[in-house]
Amino acid sequence: MKFGILMGHKKDIEEAERACSRFGVDYEVIDILSHDWQYQLEQGCFDGVLVRPAYKTQEVKNLCDERIYHVEKHLGIPVYPSFDEIYIYENKRNMASWLASSGFQHPKTHVFSNKEAARAYVETAKFPIVRKSNVGSAGLGVDVISDKKTAARAIQKAFRKYSEDRYLKNTVPERLKRILTRHNHSYFMDGQRGYVLFQEYLDVELEWRIIKIGNSYFGHQKLVGDNGLASGSDLVGWVEPPVELLQLVREICEVGQFNSMAVDILQTKTKQFYVNELQTIFGSYVLYQMKVNDVPGRYTYDGETYNFEEGSFNTNGCWDLRVEHFIEILKRNEVV
Repeated sequence: MKFGILMGHKKDIEEAERACSRFGVDYEVIDILSHDWQYQLEQGCFDGVLVRPAYKTQEVKNLCDERIYHVEKHLGIPVYPSFDEIYIYENKRNMASWLASSGFQHPKTHVFSNKEAARAYVETAKFPIVRKSNVGSAGLGVDVISDKKTAARAIQKAFRKYSEDRYLKNTVPERLKRILTRHNHSYFMDGQRGYVLFQEYLDVELEWRIIKIGNSYFGHQKLVGDNGLASGSDLVGWVEPPVELLQLVREICEVGQFNSMAVDILQTKTKQFYVNELQTIFGSYVLYQMKVNDVPGRYTYDGETYNFEEGSFNTNGCWDLRVEHFIEILKRNEVV
């Protein structure tokens, strides 16, 4: 068996390579943003391709999506994660539309591509509201807006014509400038302009991250930081996740036919659950993503119940689980 590793983002590539080696899969790394990516892909005779999607800017994200669509839909090469998972990855507009059409409870989201329509909305909106950029993780690009005046400024900036340097100088706080420079991220630098995304503000107690890769389930809490947000706080609660949330994530993945998904679920102070984020690729820096009674492990689903299995299953940034599951899918399809 041979996999192509389509690299749109250098992060995680070594983990994916080690995972392929662990399971005896030959592989070849291809830069999906290169000019001859398709030629390399067609010459490789791959059984399937693993994708580390790109999202550095909105333009790069769009280009990566277009090419993955072509690989899966036109060239007919199996892709992991699938195009549908990648299409909503780091795209809050697409994600909000998918959640709304699929019927899962989520914070009410309004995406405006017209300045006047956005202005009309804030005239009657109940504050505070949340503004989000389309691309952005770890809490970057998320603001809680408390009044009409602040919302009006956000709208003005979103629809203003400005250069990258002016945007970076005038709107990005010093702390985020240092982060962007250190990690060479520039998804803020393209301005995220031409639209504005406002979301219902919820009185959040904490956030759950529930992960499903194949038949492996994990869960932990993301605790709220000083800024009132759980995303990006790096505060983790290693407690047993409710079965209700494992079931919710299983249903989400069945409806979307998702293979690898981290679902961030807001828990309000009234104990209501709202789906906040869907991320097919996510940070995994330790060998476990769940502890039950201080014991690392995972849940597996047998068709009726979720059974706990002790162990550290999140090796190689969860790419071992992804490669193992991809191999299972391809072998199952061969039998069919």
